[in-house]
Amino acid sequence: MNTLEQIDNKPIENLGDPTNDYVTAYSEVQDELKSMIFTLLPLDRIPYFRNKRISKVERLEKLFDEMIEKKHKSIAAGRSNGDLLELMIKACNDQDNPRLTDIELRNVQQKAREEVLRILGDNLIPSAEQHKSLKYLNMIIHENLRLYPPAPMLPFRKVTEDLKYKNYVIPADTGLALFVYGMQHSPKLWENPEEFIPERFENEHLASGNYSWAAFGGGSRMFVIFLL
Repeated sequence: MNTLEQIDNKPIENLGDPTNDYVTAYSEVQDELKSMIFTLLPLDRIPYFRNKRISKVERLEKLFDEMIEKKHKSIAAGRSNGDLLELMIKACNDQDNPRLTDIELRNVQQKAREEVLRILGDNLIPSAEQHKSLKYLNMIIHENLRLYPPAPMLPFRKVTEDLKYKNYVIPADTGLALFVYGMQHSPKLWENPEEFIPERFENEHLASGNYSWAAFGGGSRMFVIFLL
């Protein structure tokens, strides 16, 4: 609860009280995450148990949303104390460093959730065929991996013979490394590369063959899950 306590400089009243709304909501979610019964038994496949767990998360999210809304009003009124939540809100509104607002993020989340429920129904473990049908969810995954590739640079490779590239000659024994992060953020390859736009993958961008997206390699050496 230390993180919750320091989101805003002024302490939440009665945070040490186990019956406090914030404490009980947070503790219930933590208990669900640590519960071994869901690890041993597939109870999440049963709507009753799954919905019961989801309702606890939604209760905590509602409390966080109320806290964020109060902070928005505080900032609008000119009251500032420079706490973490305030800095995060201001970062979202920074015109020189555009990021998704919380409303935009929730719109993306809601669209992905509706797709999952429409395709999977009560069984939230997708088959290989259903995985292919989760178009929007896969676009979100690919866009996240474009912005934040797990390996920003691939290991060095040595050129075994002189290699001509355009007007340049790369001598044999030269070490080369592919800068994946720079490639996936290049304005020459991507429109508005610093913006989060899952829809850019609607047109099968991965199949273009230009290796502009290489979060998990490319061609025959691409990580197998992305070839499904």
